[in-house]
Amino acid sequence: MKSYRIGAVLVAAVALTSCGTDSGIEDQESPVALVIQSITPQAVPTPFGDVRVDSSGAAFGDTIEVTIASIIVNQNPGSPGVTAPSELNDIILDRIRITWSRIDGGVDLPPNREDFVTDRIAPGGTLVLSGLEVLSAVHKFQFPLFYLRSDSLGFEPSTGFFSIQALGSIEIFGHTLAGKPVRAVGQFRIEWTDWADSA
Repeated sequence: MKSYRIGAVLVAAVALTSCGTDSGIEDQESPVALVIQSITPQAVPTPFGDVRVDSSGAAFGDTIEVTIASIIVNQNPGSPGVTAPSELNDIILDRIRITWSRIDGGVDLPPNREDFVTDRIAPGGTLVLSGLEVLSAVHKFQFPLFYLRSDSLGFEPSTGFFSIQALGSIEIFGHTLAGKPVRAVGQFRIEWTDWADSA
């Protein structure tokens, strides 16, 4: 299991209640596909999406765990003209992109983010990216998330709600050692709020 704390480009989101996945092979000649099998929020040390700061004035970022797999597209390597997957079909991950859209009628969101990675997956293999930061702590001191804190307005002014709900899209890009591009896409819902006030 790899543990990640991805760099600094930005994000927005919270409370994962569901996720969808999709494979997106950019070149159909590739004998392997990259797919997202699961997306799980990580509530450490505070609840996922909590905008509160602790007694020292510190906030915490939000992270997820993503399980991805390399799926062999052609399961019959004995067919004429079909070559069994080899090391050339190992997938090298390049970058991860996260984009956000509001699903609660609001508009403002923290910025999207994009980060570079260098992991490798063999054909038929899986990889767990744990501690993948989707929102850095600094954004809990900035608008629109700052609106939600109890020491601020305590609600989001464009909607009047005590939370911000969004749909996050994660795209993972890579290529095989043979140079074939691959891509995996997943989605998850998220909700930011001051969980102390919501309890």
